[in-house]
Amino acid sequence: MRTNILGIILILSIITGKAFSQTQLDSLRNWKIKGTANINLTQGAVSNWTEGGDNYISALNILKLSADYKKNKSSWSNSGEFRYGAMLASDKTKEKGMKLIKTDDRIDLYSTYGQHFFGKWDMTIMFNFKSQFAKGYDYPNDSVVISDFLSPANIYFALGFQYKEKDYLSVMISPVTSKTTLVANPQVDETKYGVPKGERSKREIGMYVKTNYKVTILDNVIMNNKLVLFSNYLEDPQNIDIDYQVDFTMKVNTFIQASLHMYFVYDDDTDIPVYEYINYKKTKVGTTKGLQFKEMLAIGFVFTLKNALKKIH
Repeated sequence: MRTNILGIILILSIITGKAFSQTQLDSLRNWKIKGTANINLTQGAVSNWTEGGDNYISALNILKLSADYKKNKSSWSNSGEFRYGAMLASDKTKEKGMKLIKTDDRIDLYSTYGQHFFGKWDMTIMFNFKSQFAKGYDYPNDSVVISDFLSPANIYFALGFQYKEKDYLSVMISPVTSKTTLVANPQVDETKYGVPKGERSKREIGMYVKTNYKVTILDNVIMNNKLVLFSNYLEDPQNIDIDYQVDFTMKVNTFIQASLHMYFVYDDDTDIPVYEYINYKKTKVGTTKGLQFKEMLAIGFVFTLKNALKKIH
């Protein structure tokens, strides 16, 4: 664990040190700063409702930030996506009690430093960190912790080439990529995420490909696609990990926005529980490998930050 952390600090120091050494005398005009914050709320209540139902309150908060620097042949792109959603629902096991259930939780940090190579291609160094904020439980059993901050966490370091087509398409190809999976909380079953029993981390070396593609469907409807592929050279390279996100953003007006988020994940190291209903009770009967899917439709308030640093001058 200590070796992994020292390695992360060293490579981040190289990336940021290189970038700051070139930008410390530059004007802030070379930076483009953008950000959006979404707040989505839902509430429902029932009383003597013959068709049944429960009281609930749910919230989904999304923060997206980006900071991009470009001058001459150098570029440095940084982005962060932070999502947290939870639902407060009736708990039938407690008299007049409520239970908090996590519905979405994500930390996704991405940074690339590039030097122009030829045409629309750059030589790049990439860092990507993925984890979550809070504990997740094996619902309806809320006594078994199955995830937590840094449990798991995926950390990628990559050396490769990136192709850019204006602001709507980018493709990064890295034949030399390090992927580290961390499970820091001993309460979490590390084998569920491919980490050997009794270990806190697993390191892989392989091929990494990332594609971003944005298309405007209508004047107020934008679709963003993000696809990440990873193949482990040393273990079953034919079983490619897939991380694919599709986001539809539908702008109603300046402050109201609807969004549809779809998330597909396949990780050959991750065990997916299999459940069956036995005597009308949901019971875990085993695990399998398969495609994971999440979908979230939300409408709420949006606040936008754009090129704020330019206003300083």
